Amino acid sequence: MTKWLKAKGVGVERDEWVTITNVKIDSDKVEIHLEGGGEGRRGSNHANKVGASYKRAGGSRLNLKYQKDLNDTDIAPQYILTFMARLLDVSRIQQKIEEQEMPTDLRDAIEAHTVTEKMTYAMVLMSFGEPDQKKVDESSDTDLRETWFYLKNGHRWVVHFENGKVAKTQVF
Repeated sequence: MTKWLKAKGVGVERDEWVTITNVKIDSDKVEIHLEGGGEGRRGSNHANKVGASYKRAGGSRLNLKYQKDLNDTDIAPQYILTFMARLLDVSRIQQKIEEQEMPTDLRDAIEAHTVTEKMTYAMVLMSFGEPDQKKVDESSDTDLRETWFYLKNGHRWVVHFENGKVAKTQVF
């Protein structure tokens, strides 16, 4: 495969964010087009003329071949996304799905880059990113307490978690 890619070029570079432009489902396979890929051989023929390591026009495509005929459960978006995660970084898609499923007040807080009570670890990470410092507080077996520290816009944010959700925030 490496030899073929060097000779023919690639349609999507590693770590390049692209759009899923089409998904085709057949009896035993799912075909995913990235950045317009999968629509004929023009990109391949063009890459043959240009030479090694050329970035092909027209994107790329993934063919997910199953060993059985697919049913509705097999092609449910969450299962296709889980399968794609083995091959592609689908974190942005997963983040968007999580945002759509969360309550409006928490989604608004994330978009405003702030932290409010009842946010989970993942929500705080979406809003603020990785903390400057973390402290795990001593707690009993039933209570898990953690404190995250941020320096944002000239203010020190202290975010207290209890059992995986924000219990209190302090801004200095």
